Amino acid sequence: MNFLLYFFSVAKEFRDGRKVLNEILLENKYKDHNSYWIGASDKLYEGYFRWSDGFPFSYSNWFPGWSHQSYYNRQPNDDGFSHQDCVEIRRIFPHPSGSRIVDKMTPSYLWNDLDCNIKNFFLCERHETGDSSEQLRNQECNKTIVLSREHPKGTVVSFGFPHQYPDNIYCETIVVAPPGYRLIIDFDELVIEKEPSCSYDYLELIEDPWNENVNPRRLCGDMSDKLKLQRHISQGSKLKFIFVSDYSHHYGGFKARVSIENENVVGRGGRRGGSERDKKV
Repeated sequence: MNFLLYFFSVAKEFRDGRKVLNEILLENKYKDHNSYWIGASDKLYEGYFRWSDGFPFSYSNWFPGWSHQSYYNRQPNDDGFSHQDCVEIRRIFPHPSGSRIVDKMTPSYLWNDLDCNIKNFFLCERHETGDSSEQLRNQECNKTIVLSREHPKGTVVSFGFPHQYPDNIYCETIVVAPPGYRLIIDFDELVIEKEPSCSYDYLELIEDPWNENVNPRRLCGDMSDKLKLQRHISQGSKLKFIFVSDYSHHYGGFKARVSIENENVVGRGGRRGGSERDKKV
């Protein structure tokens, strides 16, 4: 038999502690008519809902409206002026005025947008590891990948991939090859917000950070039909990927395959430099 334990941070005598536990067990806070905040809103950009950690929705469950009443009260229904910016889940949705239908309860909880100042119960999500969302983001977002002859390949992706990337991201990934090798970057996906100067959301490839003479390469836009043209060959054994997003709009991001190439080996077609794959042929 499995049990759950709850830790109380308030000290009480044994008798008083048992009284509190009995009250909790006897008084179930769950009620069908309660509503609960779920930690999402479109406060930053009207109509673009995202979670409180900045991620866009990969799933939604809005109330579709009462089908027998021309989908009356379909959600979300904020017109931008009623301040219905926060998302709750509820089971009770009103019918049109004058309707004779009494039952207003849906079979399950559905999403509804509501004024954030309304007092509701709320839900909280916690990672199993105990780390905060910010800590997990930093761990996943900023890292170093070291390649070798034994492990000559790696993958670099935008944060959250294959889902759309969230707001306000700044990620640094450094890829390191052995001395005498350089890095080959091939993109499998590259879809980032388009802007002429790539100043909103972008991927930047920076040669060895200590080489100030090499200008960084900045990428943005939808390159789905130009992926082969985006291939990048580093000038040294180190390359830094910097991925930045602003506060609005979300796209698929990028996925890049990274492999190492010996600078002193002549590859196919007479090109100096050959990948580990070229040398094994």
